[in-house]
Amino acid sequence: GTFQTYTATWLRIYQSELASAPIATREERERQRAERAEQRTALERQRAERAEQRAADAQDEIARLRALLDAKNE
Repeated sequence: GTFQTYTATWLRIYQSELASAPIATREERERQRAERAEQRTALERQRAERAEQRAADAQDEIARLRALLDAKNE
């Protein structure tokens, strides 16, 4: 791989209790952080969209109930 502009075969350090998981390089950690931030952004966007839909549904229900009241009071 390449490290700081040097391309070679590099030694990777592994955690002893998790022999299959190498310790992440700085670049890997930064990429993972960026991916997590993107995931959080996507989740927040989905939450906002659901909240907007619930608000629209509530407005529709209010309009429906008002129409029923108006019809009853006629």
